[in-house]
Amino acid sequence: MPFNQHALSNALRTTKIGLRGQQIILFLFVSLMPLFAVSLTIKVLGENALKGSVGDSLVLLAQEKLHRADLAISEKMSNIYGELPNLTEAVVRSNSANGKQVVLMAVWARLEDSVRLLEAYAGYGSEVTITNAAGYVLRSNEPGLDYKAKRRIPHRLNDEDWWQSAYNNGIGYPLVADVTYDEARDVHVLRMALPIEKEKRAVGILRTELLLPELTHLVELQPGIEETHTFLTTGSGTIIAASPGSGYARDGYEMSGAATAAIVEAKRGKTGRYAGYESEGEDDNFGEARVYGWARTQPSLSLPWKAQQNFSNWMVFVSRPVASAYAAVAKLNRYIFYVTLVSAVLVIFIAWWVAQRITTPIMQIAQAAHRLGQGEFEGDVAHNLQRASEKAVDTDTEVGILVEEFNTMRQNLKNAVEELTRNEKKLTTIVENLGEGLIVVDETERVLYVNPVAETLFNLGDTGDYENFASVNTETGKMYWQKHATSEEAPITLTADFNVLSAAQREATQHQTLVAKINESRILRIVASQFSDESHNVAGTVYVFDDITHEYEIDKMKSEFVSLVSHELRTPLTSIIGFISLILDGKMGTINEKQHESLSRAHRQSKRLAALINDLLDVSRIEAGRIEMKQEQIHVAQIVKQRIEELRPQADEKAITLVLKVQRNLPMMTGDADRMGQVFINLIGNAIKFTPHQGRITVKISSTDATELPPRLHIEVIDTGPGIPAEERAKVFDKFHQLGNVQTRQQGGTGLGLGIATAIVEAHGGKLWVDAGDNGHGSNFQFFIPLTE
Repeated sequence: MPFNQHALSNALRTTKIGLRGQQIILFLFVSLMPLFAVSLTIKVLGENALKGSVGDSLVLLAQEKLHRADLAISEKMSNIYGELPNLTEAVVRSNSANGKQVVLMAVWARLEDSVRLLEAYAGYGSEVTITNAAGYVLRSNEPGLDYKAKRRIPHRLNDEDWWQSAYNNGIGYPLVADVTYDEARDVHVLRMALPIEKEKRAVGILRTELLLPELTHLVELQPGIEETHTFLTTGSGTIIAASPGSGYARDGYEMSGAATAAIVEAKRGKTGRYAGYESEGEDDNFGEARVYGWARTQPSLSLPWKAQQNFSNWMVFVSRPVASAYAAVAKLNRYIFYVTLVSAVLVIFIAWWVAQRITTPIMQIAQAAHRLGQGEFEGDVAHNLQRASEKAVDTDTEVGILVEEFNTMRQNLKNAVEELTRNEKKLTTIVENLGEGLIVVDETERVLYVNPVAETLFNLGDTGDYENFASVNTETGKMYWQKHATSEEAPITLTADFNVLSAAQREATQHQTLVAKINESRILRIVASQFSDESHNVAGTVYVFDDITHEYEIDKMKSEFVSLVSHELRTPLTSIIGFISLILDGKMGTINEKQHESLSRAHRQSKRLAALINDLLDVSRIEAGRIEMKQEQIHVAQIVKQRIEELRPQADEKAITLVLKVQRNLPMMTGDADRMGQVFINLIGNAIKFTPHQGRITVKISSTDATELPPRLHIEVIDTGPGIPAEERAKVFDKFHQLGNVQTRQQGGTGLGLGIATAIVEAHGGKLWVDAGDNGHGSNFQFFIPLTE
């Protein structure tokens, strides 16, 4: 955190520390901060170096153990693979024997040395079985499987699954099982079946098992470091072998953070790390804090990758308790603490001595400054200093210059305070005579000012002798007012209930405007404006209460009149449209072409008038809160397609291209299909109206990311028209509002469509707004709408 001298000075002043004390603290701060920074740096770097050294040593130990295990298996596997070519000739001969006993007996004798040698490679006591391409056992060190001389026929194995998988229709596939622990023999066993190949074709199968006593030796406790635990796992974290006393059992799982990291690296294969450590220490499965180092096997170049499939991702973990592993870290921290403590004591003594020499001649000036801060503007500072020190002040010294500046500041402050007092009285007079109620609160809701109109409006009584607190909750529609006389008395709580009729928020200016009814008789426009301090943090809120009861009643009368007239006009207009339709259809007799043209024009204008009346009725219902929405599962994409087809003739007249882009697997939403269709008619119709000839209109429908709650649909209607200026975009959704350009007036319209669309979207829980189109050209009307009710 950077040094902030201004903040430190403010803190010292608020704690009422003297000038001498401030000098000492500042000196200590400037002197001790580098000392502490250096100590902290040494501590952090030293700890990291020691922890890294411990981690590296654990990694080296894990790599050494893993190398031993890998070497044991790789050496045995390499020896066995090296012996396979020596078996080929005898096995091929058995495949062509056609059951001749003499040939089979010769093969049996030929393989005797190979079986003994393979048993030596795999481990004494391990199984070695050799079969031909027909699956018959040619030679085995298992008595139950070996060739039976008395019967003079080879023995066919009963468990053929392993043979079929390894033979693989003559292609050959090295089959290696998981490492298991043989309780009877007290040793880990790796069973495998390897193809005997000639010219890349399998002519027989060798089945054997590797005895791996090295895995048990790998995890044994080492003398002198019995607290170091070792365990060997598969690439998925399954424990193969673990140190005695570690508490881990074979076939269990290690779930530490180090194990998780190693498993992740193993999943990456060749791109992952082959070693690492957890230096911060973490609890193992038994709650003991330990430091971990790990290493995993690397693919062997001497063996086919198929033969390595079950042990190529082995991992070795070596851990030590944190207390013993980081004993050197604790010792280093103690040394650093002692050195820092001694250095700090020396710095404190030097700071006191320096501050004493600096502050003694300044203290008298500080006292004069204190009196000046209390508002004592009378009196010459130089005269007071001369009387206190019994000698004249030298104006050429720093103290003398400071005295002259103090005298100038005293006079300027006196003049400024007098000017502020006059302006405050003038401003108070203006605010108290406002026609609107005014309440100003700080960030803690403490009232800073309330004018008489607000006191009368809310029946607050006299608030001058109280400490007042006020809050306006626009969600619950209440204002709470508390008047505190003294800390011992209970506060007086007053409430005012609002019936919020409408609200608007302008985030950029931090203004909120709402219209509410109070006392069932008055309609108030409440404007809440936040103001900030010099740090641009919210310092409080200004509430302005404007009584608009008369204007609201006039607007209500206008809406009722529009609704009444619209209802009265719709009935005869419906009859007119119906009769004109009958005449045009020829059901009232034959009409000539001129009559048909005139009646068609009247029919179109009647329908336009009917649409206007329906819009007026929708606006009337919206304002009265009587608009009803169905709750049903709807396909928004199908609704948009239907509305586009309805409007396509209008688009074709202007050669406008209509494009619909719908996200795949778009979910259904809950809402009113007819009302949503009305939204698309208004938005797409407006786009057609204002898009020039050969223009383009694109409708995009997509859903938000699954992680975003609540899930929503995002619909965009993008045109290539003239666009809407940024300062006009917020107004286009107001009823009867139209842009003032020539093209808008030529297109006509009532200015109600966007207002109705906004109300329908908001009734579905969504939000409609407009931005610039693609590349800043045209308009992009878009809205979010929830998928649920």
